[in-house]
Amino acid sequence: MKKTVLAIAQLALGIGLVAALLNRINQSSWRILMETDAPVSVESGAVYTDGTLPVPGRYVAELSREDVATVTFLKQGKLERTLPETGMLTLLEGTGPETLAWTAVRAERHGFAQIGAAFRLALTNAHMLAVGILLFGVCLFFCIWRWHLLLKAQGLALPFRRATSLYFVGQFFNSFMPGSVGGDIIKAYFAARRTRHKRTEAVSTIMLDRIVGLLALLALTAAIMAVFLPFFLAHRETRIALAFNLFLLAGAVAGLFVVFRKNLFEHWALFRNLSERTEFGGMINRVYSAFHHCFRHSGLLTRTVALSLGNHLALVFCAYFLSLALATGLSFLDVLKIFPVINAIAAIPVTPGGLGTREGATVFLLGVLGVAPAEAIALSLLLYVTILGWSLVGGAVYCSYLYGADKSLRDDMLSAVEDEDEGRGR
Repeated sequence: MKKTVLAIAQLALGIGLVAALLNRINQSSWRILMETDAPVSVESGAVYTDGTLPVPGRYVAELSREDVATVTFLKQGKLERTLPETGMLTLLEGTGPETLAWTAVRAERHGFAQIGAAFRLALTNAHMLAVGILLFGVCLFFCIWRWHLLLKAQGLALPFRRATSLYFVGQFFNSFMPGSVGGDIIKAYFAARRTRHKRTEAVSTIMLDRIVGLLALLALTAAIMAVFLPFFLAHRETRIALAFNLFLLAGAVAGLFVVFRKNLFEHWALFRNLSERTEFGGMINRVYSAFHHCFRHSGLLTRTVALSLGNHLALVFCAYFLSLALATGLSFLDVLKIFPVINAIAAIPVTPGGLGTREGATVFLLGVLGVAPAEAIALSLLLYVTILGWSLVGGAVYCSYLYGADKSLRDDMLSAVEDEDEGRGR
């Protein structure tokens, strides 16, 4: 019961973070509409500036009617509504008069409208959107392959096709039912259903799968930060991200030291007594041994880390094509520099799937590259929707198990759900 309440609280926290971020973007993004008092010939998209306004900046012309030029300015931060009723803009880029007089000023909030426009633009770039969505399937393929190798190392013979099905089922439960059943537990249950004596080892493969993936992500992030160190030192936001990821990397290195130096803890009397005299201690010892065995397995660490790097790079490509669909103007190099950092932050298990933390990190860091907050959160939410969409495949697989012809598999599936629910209730 406590786990269920905690999971629901985490989901509510994630939704609350996204809602608060959306509200802040809407409150702080304004559009100034300025109509000229005489017909002018201004190119749509021409850029003007005026240093006499309360918020000097760049003003992009949009033609609302043939005889009227409407100039739009988007700004992050509160903008006073008290503006001069007349003024003069100076041309910076594009075609139009060198100066542009305007009157009839009004300002309005523009955040939600800008987010909606970003999603509509993505739909018009359907080919880029489709490539981005398909690339997340490549991410899942690398993850499934990695888990399959870990299962084999533990002596759990499971066909790749079955491992794929179970991985998708786990993805579905982790994404859509955080307060009901743990998808990871279901994966482990089925992986060990023919070898009940290795249930602990099956659970350890789930933990190892996550640990190896996180280590590879942190290593990739550290390498990127080292290569682009001047960029990460040049901005306050990136300096904060650099310090945070170095902290995570230090923790990961300390964890690896513990795994590879198991003998240090075997000499502690408390550890020996716990593992020899209690059932819980025995289970801990078996999980620990499974970890140690996998990391000592010839070539296993190298292959699983390589697959993890493939997964994270495929996710970068996925984010890049989604950004192309949204026309954010980001280059692939921009996405490569920023998104592994964002993914490392989202990997912290504060909310389900990093909901809220990913969006906050995306807005925070993409602002350094000149991406408007509304476009940044649209990109992050589009990536999250992509993840949920692929998770629905697991729901279809689960239904096929429940209503399929394999009665033993169906019974085991229901038993796994019941066992996990009872475990949560205790």
